[in-house]
Amino acid sequence: MHPNDIYEAAKRGYRVAYHNAIHNGKLMPIRTPQVESAISKHPHYAGLYAKYMIQGRWELGEESIIQCPESSYAYAYDVIQQPFPEGESIIATDSFSSYHYARDVLYGRFIQGEQNSLAIDLYYGYLYATDVINTRWLVLEEKFKNLSSHEEEEPCIKLLWNNYQSHFGLLDEYQLCWEQEGF
Repeated sequence: MHPNDIYEAAKRGYRVAYHNAIHNGKLMPIRTPQVESAISKHPHYAGLYAKYMIQGRWELGEESIIQCPESSYAYAYDVIQQPFPEGESIIATDSFSSYHYARDVLYGRFIQGEQNSLAIDLYYGYLYATDVINTRWLVLEEKFKNLSSHEEEEPCIKLLWNNYQSHFGLLDEYQLCWEQEGF
């Protein structure tokens, strides 16, 4: 494929431009400003382009990457392989991205994520407490304790709370066995 053909594809849309650049890049590793401009406008494709074509940090694509929590996490983990401060404020808005960013990139606490999404989402809050910080997280405990009676009866929520308590030694073994058996 000729570079002008890739440029024409870029004018039709970033998906086609990305596809043509990546798949044809193996045969013709040419980077053109027109194609990169089109791809840089979409967070997902900008991250993939940085990973597979640029194979490193790509400042042109970062402007759109920082608009999406999943793309910012993936860029930090897969591309630059280090913390990505520019994307942390958007990562913090999504519990999935916050948990994985803390676990896979920071290897520890992610305060912005704790203050935003992780304190709201019981599942990722539980994973964060047990897998990342590996200590009791009082904010999460309060969230579990303040659930409505309807929410408390949800089997998955009961299981998370019991597992949390068991993980941190808050339940004795007999109490845990009785609760798991439904008594």
